[in-house]
Amino acid sequence: MNLFDVLGIYCERSNGAFWGEPLNVLSSLAFFAVAWRLWLRQLPSEARREARRMAVMLGVLGTGSLLFHLTAQLWAHWFNMGCIVLFIGVFLQRYLSQVVRTHSGTLMLCVAGMLLVGETLRRIGGLGLNDSEFYLGPAICLIFLARWAMRKSTASAPWMLAAAALFPVALAVRSLDRGLCAVWPAGTHFCWHLLSAAVLYLSVRGLAAGCHERSGRYHGLLTSDTVMEQDRRR
Repeated sequence: MNLFDVLGIYCERSNGAFWGEPLNVLSSLAFFAVAWRLWLRQLPSEARREARRMAVMLGVLGTGSLLFHLTAQLWAHWFNMGCIVLFIGVFLQRYLSQVVRTHSGTLMLCVAGMLLVGETLRRIGGLGLNDSEFYLGPAICLIFLARWAMRKSTASAPWMLAAAALFPVALAVRSLDRGLCAVWPAGTHFCWHLLSAAVLYLSVRGLAAGCHERSGRYHGLLTSDTVMEQDRRR
């Protein structure tokens, strides 16, 4: 295939025009909005470093999504997938190393295993998920992290549980896209962007809260009020 071939894989894409997916393009901005919110969030130093690191990664992910939905070309599709894999890998590495505190060998095995499961399911296909099989790996991983947080991390658990609960909803919405083209030409992919951006925000907040808890300076659920209280104590 030519790198500049146009991929019409979403309901909204009916031609090869640059602005052929306006809703998908505009909803891609949700990743930038979430990244900006994380960057500006008033958090303790340990949590702020992780939140800002992942905010940068969210900006990269948003760029990939924006380029693909503007052009719908094969090169942009691969760039977008690369950005998604990079974000997932970095997030999992940070959570496992900074919150779970796994050994480097276990960490690498978990990251590789999660990506392998996702890619294997994508290649098998046929699950009626509209090419969403790849995301089953990250979804399973998020559920395991949420279960771990319930037992081991008071600070991280509420965020990770919320992310794990919302992700299947987002995945279901993504899977419905092409099946509804006849009755809903705009499709549902733009809703996937909005919901998955919310999932990523919750996940990063879970990472930040877990890092703060591990620092030994944790004094309750990480909110703006607790941050201001800790600043007054300092």
